[in-house]
Amino acid sequence: MEESITMKRTFGILAMILLTVMAGTAFGQMIPTGELMGTVSEAGHAALPGVTVTISSPSLMLPQIAAVTNEKGLYKFFSLPSGRYKVVFEIQGFKTLIREGIIISAET
Repeated sequence: MEESITMKRTFGILAMILLTVMAGTAFGQMIPTGELMGTVSEAGHAALPGVTVTISSPSLMLPQIAAVTNEKGLYKFFSLPSGRYKVVFEIQGFKTLIREGIIISAET
């Protein structure tokens, strides 16, 4: 019985050390990324909340990522790999706006 408790404690300590080493290794291999953020407003400069902003790029792991503008019309995308992006803005009652060739440069 005492041997089993000692083995469990040893395993727990080894697991914690292993996780710490793995976290340090993962942190050391960080890839530089960039951001895309902005404000959506209508022609009269009034902020537009609730706009779906969708980005796509061959640089992304997923084919596309979407966000919705907040009450001030703001949207933000973080941790984006460098590349050329397509950005689509959609909300009911307005014409869809598409911007292509948006270049994101990763910060080092």
